[in-house]
Amino acid sequence: MTTIAWDGHVLAADSLSSSDGNALWHHSKVHKFSSGAVCGTAGVSSFRKVFIDWYEAGADQKNKPTIGGDFSALVVTPSGQAIKFEEDLLPIPIPAVHNVAVSVCR
Repeated sequence: MTTIAWDGHVLAADSLSSSDGNALWHHSKVHKFSSGAVCGTAGVSSFRKVFIDWYEAGADQKNKPTIGGDFSALVVTPSGQAIKFEEDLLPIPIPAVHNVAVSVCR
């Protein structure tokens, strides 16, 4: 299980990756984009790079990659706007008054 949390100031995520419930390795699940936005990703790790590349290229809704399986991302823009993405890659803006936690369990 991965958890990504945003409290309006800090984006945090765990770093444990697993397969079939067995811990395998540690790596960062937080990424900083060239725009200054940051994101945390949860779910199938192979979709992380697909999402990051798509978002970095402008997150064009008409040219979305296919993401299947468990995946969530929480992007925080430089202005502090939190936006959640699921497998369909549709942006879900999160109101600024809310703390946010995103998790994916398998």
